[in-house]
Amino acid sequence: MAQDKLKTKQIGLPGIITLHETRDGRLSIIDGQHRVGMILVLLERNPGVAKVAERKIINEAAAALAAKYPAMFKPSQRCRPPHLNTDNLRDALFTANILNKHDHIKSQADLLLWLEDHNAELGRKYRSGVSTRS
Repeated sequence: MAQDKLKTKQIGLPGIITLHETRDGRLSIIDGQHRVGMILVLLERNPGVAKVAERKIINEAAAALAAKYPAMFKPSQRCRPPHLNTDNLRDALFTANILNKHDHIKSQADLLLWLEDHNAELGRKYRSGVSTRS
């Protein structure tokens, strides 16, 4: 099922996933185990979907950066440099695969530190006249 979904990119899932909740709040799947398995496979294989932990780190770091430097952030997604849009920043961080390229980044604080260090390095290059574009 997962292979077929990856080929068609259709989001819908057939049927219902039936759960049972115990008195202590634990959930068990009664019907729909294969659909749940397919969802897990799709989440692992689909490069356009961020894992929950990655999304949390990126969202929190982007929000912290916007809170720290509010004058640099604009609501428009078409803002011009040097300004940033929070959604564009999150998308750029995810698309650039920063968390996987830099395996020392494990938290929002790690990502925020990396962003500020990287920005400072780009600033030094800019001031020295070195091209920052590839």
